[in-house]
Amino acid sequence: MNTKKPSPRVLVIGLILFALLLLIISLYTMSLARKATSVSHNTSIVSPPPSLDVEGLPQDFPTDMPVIPQSKVTVASDEDNQVNVVLLTAMGVDDVYQFYLDELPKKGWEISNESKAAGLTILYADKSLRRAIITIGKSDLGITVSLTLSKNE
Repeated sequence: MNTKKPSPRVLVIGLILFALLLLIISLYTMSLARKATSVSHNTSIVSPPPSLDVEGLPQDFPTDMPVIPQSKVTVASDEDNQVNVVLLTAMGVDDVYQFYLDELPKKGWEISNESKAAGLTILYADKSLRRAIITIGKSDLGITVSLTLSKNE
């Protein structure tokens, strides 16, 4: 049987499309969360400490959000009310999922909901009226983790 491996270019395009899909899902679920919450508050976001081993995080990325060690930022945006980051990691889906289950509470986040569908695992976490949506999925280049965090409600 002759099987042809996809070219690196096809893999990169596939990863970018997958990351964009995760970002769209995260943005959509974040907009739903905003509509469901009408509370306002003042929460300051501090720049990450220099000890983080992940380069490419937005300057306003909250230091209280765990980041997969030695992951690679593939997409990052910093908007008025939210920060979006897509990471690529060599860890397995179950390991990434367990990392966030363990680390979010240590940073004061409460996991409010989780769902698994169509090959994606989504965790919803809340802290001080802020919301984080962590979407974990598999791609040809590894495991993709999309982090969508509201700065203020």
